[in-house]
Amino acid sequence: MTHSDYECLREITSTDTNSDELKFHALKRRKSFQKILPYICDFLSDRKHLFCGYVVHKKSILVEKFVLDCIEPFFYEQGFDMSSKGGIISYANLIHSCLPVFMSHGWYDAFLNHYQAFYREKNKVTLQSLHQHCMSATCKAREMLLPFVQAPQLALDEVRHPAYKTQIFDSILYGLIVHMRHAFNIKNMHVLYDQTKATTTPDLKRTIETLHNYKNPITVSDICTVHNDIRIDNVSSCDSKQEPIVQISDIIAGLFTYCANDLASGGKRLEPFLEKCCSDSNIIHKFRTHDITPEELGTENSNSSISMHAFQSMKR
Repeated sequence: MTHSDYECLREITSTDTNSDELKFHALKRRKSFQKILPYICDFLSDRKHLFCGYVVHKKSILVEKFVLDCIEPFFYEQGFDMSSKGGIISYANLIHSCLPVFMSHGWYDAFLNHYQAFYREKNKVTLQSLHQHCMSATCKAREMLLPFVQAPQLALDEVRHPAYKTQIFDSILYGLIVHMRHAFNIKNMHVLYDQTKATTTPDLKRTIETLHNYKNPITVSDICTVHNDIRIDNVSSCDSKQEPIVQISDIIAGLFTYCANDLASGGKRLEPFLEKCCSDSNIIHKFRTHDITPEELGTENSNSSISMHAFQSMKR
């Protein structure tokens, strides 16, 4: 998008904010937000060929990372490799399906919040809070958390290890890059990211900053290997106040989140928004990260950039 696109968006929202920076959460708080919402959608609909979205389910990411950080180390100590044959995802699905039923959705949300604080802070205080919350589960529910409950120190050693695993972040970022490559037919990229609380966490920051080393084949999942034909010329952070393109991205991302939250609470904004602003080429919309297949990355029959392993595909 160009500077004129940015000026057009500012004109649409000019009655809504006097801020130097366009932020979706600020627009949403304005009384006139519902009036300008259709105009923002029209703006995006006219430019749907200039952006793409990659939507994943945050709870799915968190519970998979919990298994990777807090369950897998225990089994590794016992000589069992959970990362093979879909063990991580299977265990995550078990937790995600059963814990809310056993303990209520409120308890489950608090559990994920405790875990999120732990993997961000990586200290004994947040570890103890997570452990205490897990101990408050009923006996049947606690069985699913037993490896962590029995050996919480292993989880702390895991997240503090210099080679701390970031595969889930990797798969999301690499998947987005591959999708952009085939949606827009571009190979040379400049990655610009905003300095936020999320992008400054050590594991995600490290993943972002090493994107320029994206040269070798990358295993995205058991059935998906990306053979790189993409060159990332530069990776840099910025202050969004100085970068109009990042502000436009914030509006797009915020609108997706707003519509998805509305749908989750019984509203119907997401479907018309997707119909108006998105097409098959510029949006991947999945509720679980592991539901995303190579075909849905926009790479089917595209220069062999993704190789499918037949045996794993048949199993799936």
